[in-house]
Amino acid sequence: MSEVIDDQVRRRLNTLSKGLRYGSLHLVVHDGKVTQIERIEKVRLEKKENSDQTTGGTSP
Repeated sequence: MSEVIDDQVRRRLNTLSKGLRYGSLHLVVHDGKVTQIERIEKVRLEKKENSDQTTGGTSP
């Protein structure tokens, strides 16, 4: 059986992981070969204190 992660997959994983701060890479394997790579990226927003004052909104 051939290697599941060959050089092409390694290069693609390296490319996809660059700049990924929060998230994950998922590999889908069929018959011992990587057939799909999913990149899920999350963007974390900083919570500001007193956000109702900065946005002009009102507190409940």
